[in-house]
Amino acid sequence: ILGDQVYHSAGLKDSFLVKFNPQDHTVLDSFHWTSTKDDRIDQIASKNPEHLYFGGLGLSGESAEVGLFLSEMGNRSGNPVVTSELPSETWAKLPFEFSLRTAGWVAPGSQFSLSEQNGTAYNWLQPSVNEFGVITISGTAPNEVGQYPVSFLISNSDGESLSVDFLLTILEIDSSPPTILPESFYEIFQFLHFEKSFELFDRDGDSLLIEVDAPSWVKWTWSDDMYLKLSGLAPEGSLGSHPITVAATDSSGLRTSESFKLKVQPRLITAPSSEENYDFDSENWFGHFHLMDSGWCYHLNLGWIYLVPNENGMQLWFWKKGWGWSWTSRDHWSSTDKSGYLYVDQSQDWVYFTTPSNYFSARAYLYDERKWVIYSGGPTQ
Repeated sequence: ILGDQVYHSAGLKDSFLVKFNPQDHTVLDSFHWTSTKDDRIDQIASKNPEHLYFGGLGLSGESAEVGLFLSEMGNRSGNPVVTSELPSETWAKLPFEFSLRTAGWVAPGSQFSLSEQNGTAYNWLQPSVNEFGVITISGTAPNEVGQYPVSFLISNSDGESLSVDFLLTILEIDSSPPTILPESFYEIFQFLHFEKSFELFDRDGDSLLIEVDAPSWVKWTWSDDMYLKLSGLAPEGSLGSHPITVAATDSSGLRTSESFKLKVQPRLITAPSSEENYDFDSENWFGHFHLMDSGWCYHLNLGWIYLVPNENGMQLWFWKKGWGWSWTSRDHWSSTDKSGYLYVDQSQDWVYFTTPSNYFSARAYLYDERKWVIYSGGPTQ
């Protein structure tokens, strides 16, 4: 039961996509993918908040035949909208920068332009728009406090337009709040010592109380009243993104807080190499995959897996639905040939994996049963 609707599953596992009314939780729209076996939604994309494209796979039949589906939900047409929260306030005499995302453009690839409206072309405020329709508003706030109306028009070469209007309040302060300037994310490699630094300071020279909320394996130091350094070594089980929040409070009670991510990538190597010279693109022997924030990977040939590399970077375990844990190494796997030998823990035997193109055409040879199976369907077919 979802909202006020009842859905019946016809297979082992079904997939649902449901749009709710946020007030009364009634179902506004839904999609139900069902077959006699497992079904899943693998990808969702949108050019418009009111319209979604999505697709996935379903298994059916005695031989677990794989069926691909593509579908859509919602209203394809619609007016462009701002999907980010509009800025409301900033401090007098201090730099500021806001980013606003837009969506709903029928032709999102068209060239965008931006112009101020209603006499709000302030010399201290510079709006701009990039090729993706993301608006950046930056500048240094004026000395005069108060409310300033901001109005500008974003349009594209296909004649679509969006008016953005809001009030920006300039606040007066007796002193400046602490300044923290990290990147939005930092990429590090598992089992390699890392150091990442960014500016953290107080313009008035006030003493600061600094708080860092981070994983236990991340250490921090503050030097020269200017730079915060994060260091450490990401251990086993740390793949994926880890949120970090840094806050600073000055002696006047003004507080600044910034959050960012530390993304841990696997360290895979073809031969022993020094930490300073490590290059993932040249050393990776496992093939093409994308690591998600959760730590799960989508491997081009193996599909969705949970990856646990060995500390030496030359062998790894991964968990795959239907297969459980499998082991392989740089000597047993060829990313060039899209094939290799896997030791499967649940059967305590070897499997030969190969595919002519990608995951959907992958097969596996079970040595203990002397037969080929479709890899996506698991060993029991």
